[in-house]
Amino acid sequence: MSKRIHEIHFNFCPKSKSSAGVRNWINKNYVDLKQLNPRLPFLIRDFEDIEPKVRVYYDFKIVEAPLTNFSEEEVEQKVIEFVQLSDPETHPEDHPYKKTWIRYLDQDNVDGIKGVEDRVVRIN
Repeated sequence: MSKRIHEIHFNFCPKSKSSAGVRNWINKNYVDLKQLNPRLPFLIRDFEDIEPKVRVYYDFKIVEAPLTNFSEEEVEQKVIEFVQLSDPETHPEDHPYKKTWIRYLDQDNVDGIKGVEDRVVRIN
């Protein structure tokens, strides 16, 4: 994974059908991901009746996406997309978040960022 990724959080319901793909993907991939990225925090939270989502913390940006009713393959694709977002050169110029990402990378003074929500970009 990219050095620009600081944390990855997964939230899901331990019982709901809408979280099944996330649960299965984590069960199949967590050990390998931790072995390959021992210093990268993977936070896995299961809450009753919560809609599944992933949130990735980059240098000066947080990106999250819902994972409701995603298959294991769709969860995998979303994680790959977020890894690619960590490097502005790996996604096309017309990507809707490239300008936001570059703005955060080029920002010399981050004092203007008042809180986490100011840095969150939601992807559907």
